[in-house]
Amino acid sequence: MVLHRMATEPTSQDFDELFRAHYARAVALAAHVCGDRTTAEDIAQEVFWSLHGTLECGPIENVGAWITTALTRRCLNERRRLGRESEALRRHGPVSPVVEDFPFVGRSNLAEALRRLSPQQRLAILLTGTENMAVSEVATAMGCAPSTVRVHLARARKRAQVSILQNDHTRD
Repeated sequence: MVLHRMATEPTSQDFDELFRAHYARAVALAAHVCGDRTTAEDIAQEVFWSLHGTLECGPIENVGAWITTALTRRCLNERRRLGRESEALRRHGPVSPVVEDFPFVGRSNLAEALRRLSPQQRLAILLTGTENMAVSEVATAMGCAPSTVRVHLARARKRAQVSILQNDHTRD
């Protein structure tokens, strides 16, 4: 298996296989967190570039977890950066060039509910729901305590439920 070999004797061919095996999932996860596929592709490429350099320095026990952790942290950093830019433009310059706060692509009630969550809530829901990660793994990826992840999940579920119900009532 590629992950086992990558932990002991990385080769260029192994890295190519690892890239093909994980890149699509990484882009999909980043797109859900960021709401923008182009940004997601950029972040995924940066993560794999960083992974390549890290593997040259030594083995990684769980490459998949490393990718998920690096990816989520870069997505959150990008979101914070855009928020700071937006705030600076609001204070000091014209508002017209400001990018909307990561519009989530899609028109379903679920997509709208996800868009309304905070970045941490969205990430916790996506990692536990779509990536089937345990709360402890999500906590490691997000750089917080498992209890914090559970709070994000509870608040996200409540907020999403309210959002979905509101959208259903406005359609009637």
